[in-house]
Amino acid sequence: MNEYGVLKYVKFVHQAEALGTGHAIQCCREHIKDLNSKVLILSGDVPLIKENTLLQMVNKLDKARIMTTILEEPYGYGRIIETNGIFSKIVEQKDANEEELKCQKVNAGIYAFDSNVLYKYLPYLSNEEFGGNDFIIESNEKIRQKTKVESVTRGDVDNLLILDGGLGYKVGDLVNFDDTNTDGSGLSAEVDEIVGLGVSRIDTTLQRFENLVFEWKSGSEVVANYLPFAELNDKSSIDVSGLSTSIVNLSGSFTVGISTDTIGLAKTMSVGNVNGKIEDI
Repeated sequence: MNEYGVLKYVKFVHQAEALGTGHAIQCCREHIKDLNSKVLILSGDVPLIKENTLLQMVNKLDKARIMTTILEEPYGYGRIIETNGIFSKIVEQKDANEEELKCQKVNAGIYAFDSNVLYKYLPYLSNEEFGGNDFIIESNEKIRQKTKVESVTRGDVDNLLILDGGLGYKVGDLVNFDDTNTDGSGLSAEVDEIVGLGVSRIDTTLQRFENLVFEWKSGSEVVANYLPFAELNDKSSIDVSGLSTSIVNLSGSFTVGISTDTIGLAKTMSVGNVNGKIEDI
């Protein structure tokens, strides 16, 4: 971390006994108290997580968020139990009943909290044997009990937050979702925001073409010849300099591509007859 210059922003907190995730967060409680930000919680054994995945966990976070995944064989994982499509609780393998064991949505072990919510509800931890990791269960129960629901309106989905949606998207792209084995159909969405790190540096490549020869083709056309060849792309920038003879409009910077000029009429044209009309403009 010191190599990347972030060590000065890091605080280390010692957990004397390994009593689970909930206890680890309790050890940090005083540091969370005045944070007034977002807290991302990861286990120590979840490597190879993409940066964008973690950014999506904290983007537009309200109170709490848990990362889940669908497994064909979910044995050993905590099951995500929902009521009417809303997260209710996590049930560990050893505690799940026959119906809950059929659930394929499982806890991926990564959580995000509003720091004020996390500080307020940290005392509510599971006291069950081997339940030290299940702080999210008890905390969620308290959050749900003490959160006032202002209004609930049934209607269309007007916003989607996609975690780890892949690469190659740009704002304005239309995305169609696979509705196989669902009760819905025809869901599509337009990308209106892509969350990630801001651009801090743009690398460019400068390629020099020495001894390039210009040849007049006509009164207004000049051709540049270079052997064996010069590879250029659309929107590449070219800077012409060092000419032995000064030529107007040839020296300077140019962009490879097609440009379009718009010309406005100097006066309004009148409507002609069926045979057409010729008019100077």
